[in-house]
Amino acid sequence: MALLTVMGLYEYDNTIFENLYLPTGVDREKMIDTIILESAELECIYPAPGFLKKAISLWSATRAMSWDRFYHATLLEYNPIENYDRQESETTTGNREHSGKDTSVLSGQSSTNELNKTAGFDSANMVDRESTTASGTESNSNELTHGEKISDEGSRTLRVHGNIGVTTSQAMLESELDISKKINIYDYIAEEFKNRFCIMIY
Repeated sequence: MALLTVMGLYEYDNTIFENLYLPTGVDREKMIDTIILESAELECIYPAPGFLKKAISLWSATRAMSWDRFYHATLLEYNPIENYDRQESETTTGNREHSGKDTSVLSGQSSTNELNKTAGFDSANMVDRESTTASGTESNSNELTHGEKISDEGSRTLRVHGNIGVTTSQAMLESELDISKKINIYDYIAEEFKNRFCIMIY
C-alpha cells in the first residue's frame, strides 16, 4: 500500500519546511533531514503540501518558547558529580581622614639694671656716676597644620562546591549519562513533529 509520507511531500515541494521556527544555533538542514528520516515510514495526516507548510509554520511558532528553553538547558555547563556550588563576592570601600594642628608659644620678659660708680681724684669714696635700667618682653609663636587622607578598597570572591553527601558521585554520574541520551534537540523536535503530523502506525 502506497503511503503519502513527509519525505514524499518534501520531494514534491521542498519549501514545506520554509517557515519552520528553530532556536538560534540549531542547524536547519540537519533538523529537516532528521524529521524526514524519523518519519520516513509514517503517513502524513495533511496530504496537501501548501496546507502542511502553513500547519508546520503555526505549530513551530506555538512551540517556540518550549524549544528555546529546552535547547538552552542543554547548553548549560556544570560538573555532573557535584551537587553544591555556592559563590559569594564582596567589595569594600572606605575613606579615613586625619587632620590636626600643633601650636607652640614662647614668651619671656627680661630686665637689666646697671649702675656705674666712680671716685674723684681727691677722694677715696665711690659715688654713683650713671644708672641704667632696661626691661623687655619677648613673645614667639609657631603654628603647624597637618592632615592625612587614606582611601581603602578591596574585594574578594569565595566559592564552595562539591558533593554534600546526599548521593554518591557514581550515582550522579549514572544520572548524567542517562539524561544525556534525552537532551538531543534534533530528536526532541523530530519526535514532536511525528506525534503532531504523522499517523503513528508502522
